[in-house]
Amino acid sequence: MSEKTTARSKYFGMTGTWLTVWVTVACATDMTLFGYDQGVFGGVVVTQDYINQLNLANNNSLLSTITAIYDIGCFFGAIAAVMIGDPLGRKNSILVGTTIMSVGALLQCTAFGVPQMIVGRIVAGIGNGINTSTAPVWQGETSKASWRGKLVIIEMIMNIAGFSLSNWVTYGFS
Repeated sequence: MSEKTTARSKYFGMTGTWLTVWVTVACATDMTLFGYDQGVFGGVVVTQDYINQLNLANNNSLLSTITAIYDIGCFFGAIAAVMIGDPLGRKNSILVGTTIMSVGALLQCTAFGVPQMIVGRIVAGIGNGINTSTAPVWQGETSKASWRGKLVIIEMIMNIAGFSLSNWVTYGFS
């Protein structure tokens, strides 16, 4: 198999502008998920069911720790992205990050106690750290120089859109 054939089939046969468009869609979706994840927990921690289930009624410091521990996971995920980014490649790093994030979300959704919630927050943070460290780099590496800034700005706009969406969903269900 020639090198050109391998390169073409690597991205479902896409090259040029169409490849850039679909890389942008993937990266923008990733950043939307990041924004959504940042905003959604703010609506969860104030619900009485959540506070009662985890026995957090008079423990604001533990509630704050559960909320903030996510950022510790993001920090370690960003460090992990440095180590896995080149060996796995950008696309596979994002797949790994999204898988880890999904496991973290599952742990959080099924948590019946504080330890499981903390582990879920850390795991989701690790996945998010990998994704948010990788997506803008992948976008920058695969786009034309004249488009690069615009496409990365689209990612940031989608980050804010995801955050806004999560707040409106929280408002709608409250």
